[in-house]
Amino acid sequence: MQELGLKDWCVRFFFIFLFCFMINRLFFFSPGMAELSSSYVLYPILRVQRFFTDPITRYFTQKSNLAALHQDIAKLVLEKDDLQAQVIRLETTLNFEQCSQEIRDYATKYDFSGQQLAQVLLRSFDDAGHFYWVDAGLNKGISCNMIAVYKNNIIGRVIHVDPLYSKIALITDKRCKITAMCAQTKSVGIYEGNNSFAPGFDFVPHYETLQVGDLLISTGQGLVYPQGFAVGKILNFHIQDVAYKVTVQPLIDIKQLDFVYLIAV
Repeated sequence: MQELGLKDWCVRFFFIFLFCFMINRLFFFSPGMAELSSSYVLYPILRVQRFFTDPITRYFTQKSNLAALHQDIAKLVLEKDDLQAQVIRLETTLNFEQCSQEIRDYATKYDFSGQQLAQVLLRSFDDAGHFYWVDAGLNKGISCNMIAVYKNNIIGRVIHVDPLYSKIALITDKRCKITAMCAQTKSVGIYEGNNSFAPGFDFVPHYETLQVGDLLISTGQGLVYPQGFAVGKILNFHIQDVAYKVTVQPLIDIKQLDFVYLIAV
């Protein structure tokens, strides 16, 4: 039998050791000196790595979150601006609807498509009364109690109609009595012509509030004069007994007017 050399014994010993090591690892594993030594070496390295990497990770995470928050804020600002624009549009629409409702009601109540333009032929201002004669009569469909207006001011009322012309009693005539309301204070009284150019505003109780320059607007009560037309403005006033004594100034200079519109109400 051939004797084994030293090299062969070393190879066999290595494989036997490797076999035993594998058996020990597979079936009888427990931390040995190598594992304990390596753990003491690796632990400080892991701690140092954690010490440096954690702040960097947190920084980039916070930076990413901050950028996302800025994007969300910018998006919310745009949405807020859009919503605010919608609110403004809706408020404007609502305000327009509220403000224009009276105008629509006014246009529905008074159809001016059939209004008749008439030229003033003759004026008369004396103690007998204040009158116009205009060049529109039965030939143009004019009838009694049609109202003469000019730029939303009541000028007078048709009291007589001939085939070719009509007679209008003006608002300064003593026959003219119109229920009116102050535009600002809402006080109500009776506008009365007195055959002068300084008519009155009567039957306003002394406890009501009046303002110089306040417009007087017809209320439509009485079924003769329409609602929503100006008859003048308050020139001055003072208390007399239990009511106001008010002087009214017409807004239109009826002594110079050349044309009026005649409307049926």
